[in-house]
Amino acid sequence: MAEPLTTRFETDLAAALGAYADAAPVAVDAAAVARTAVVSRPRRPWPGIALSWRAARPALLLAALLALLLAMLLITGSSPRPGGEPWVAYHRPTYERSNAHALHLIHPDGTGDFFAGSAVRGGEQLHPDWSPDGRHIVLDALDLDDTDGTYDIWIVDTTDWSAEKVVACDAPCLYAQEPAWSPDGARIAFQRHTQTDAGEISTIEILDIASGKISTVYQTDSTKGVYAPRWSPDSASLVFEQTLVEGDPSLVESFKGVSLEVLDLATPGTTRQLIPLETFATNSDWSRDGSLILFSAPAEGGDPGGALNDIWVVKPDGTGLRQVTDAASHGGTAIKGTFSPDSTRVVFTLDDPTLGASGAMASIAIDGTDLVPLVGTSGAMASIAIDGTDLVPLVGADWTFGYHARLQP
Repeated sequence: MAEPLTTRFETDLAAALGAYADAAPVAVDAAAVARTAVVSRPRRPWPGIALSWRAARPALLLAALLALLLAMLLITGSSPRPGGEPWVAYHRPTYERSNAHALHLIHPDGTGDFFAGSAVRGGEQLHPDWSPDGRHIVLDALDLDDTDGTYDIWIVDTTDWSAEKVVACDAPCLYAQEPAWSPDGARIAFQRHTQTDAGEISTIEILDIASGKISTVYQTDSTKGVYAPRWSPDSASLVFEQTLVEGDPSLVESFKGVSLEVLDLATPGTTRQLIPLETFATNSDWSRDGSLILFSAPAEGGDPGGALNDIWVVKPDGTGLRQVTDAASHGGTAIKGTFSPDSTRVVFTLDDPTLGASGAMASIAIDGTDLVPLVGTSGAMASIAIDGTDLVPLVGADWTFGYHARLQP
């Protein structure tokens, strides 16, 4: 049984206030507050955000205590859908994980944001995905008990905030990541990379939730790697990325590209190439109505899943390819896309200097119109003239920072 939220917060609160009262004052290091771009791969060196404190007066400590107690009451009263409001699951730097990225939930209006992965042991938490009933979240998490730094698969139950490790990545496994819940709710697909005498191989595997049995449906040799499986709406097929390296893997010129492959689970081991290698396609997703598959692809000078990408859509038969976002032309990028539950919009992470968006959760209609922040800001930053006129939002104040956003079904 998971420890009750109230008890856990009381314990954490006492520890935090004790450390806070004993801390010596330090100087603010402004350079330590920088953030960097994110790509969807393991062992990402998330930069820490240095927080500096002055010695507090008793009145400030009392105010901090009252604020934290209020936050505790608000969070412990949370349920998967309080008041009928849905959640957005995403990851961002988190104090409780030493500023590694970890699971957060937030309402689309910008309220209720909290760290939701406290029951998951370990460090960094990435790639959340909702169960079809909206009551569970699957994710991958860094195992701090493993000296090799592997990633395991966990399920978080939002009805009581308990968590269970469902896939362990033990040596020679390197990491198990990017889980995806099947639309029928019965299975979870994920990638696993394993070290062998012949080199690193990768597999697409499926966990049967009821039995706990794991089956391998696709395997590569050491020249290829597979990533980020996503389900078709009928739970009969998967689409995923496949990389190809020819020659010395330490040389850039050996990296030949990233294709999108479709695997029919009725014929495991055999794929149909949807998008060719030279496209360097990443972060695919299948719409709930089955009509489209989306992915990110870099413009000239861009990096797969990194800088200067835009989101595209294509029909499952490979026809109808078209561009949705226009971030790369502005020096920005659009990555980590997913369809909204009603298949009418694309949710993604946006960098766009012309909009003041940096690592922001965004939403756009599938025809490329109506680009808006996915999450509102309940406490927006603003600027005003000293005579009280000209109240305006600061650039970027309308955007909320976060990666791999997923809307609750």
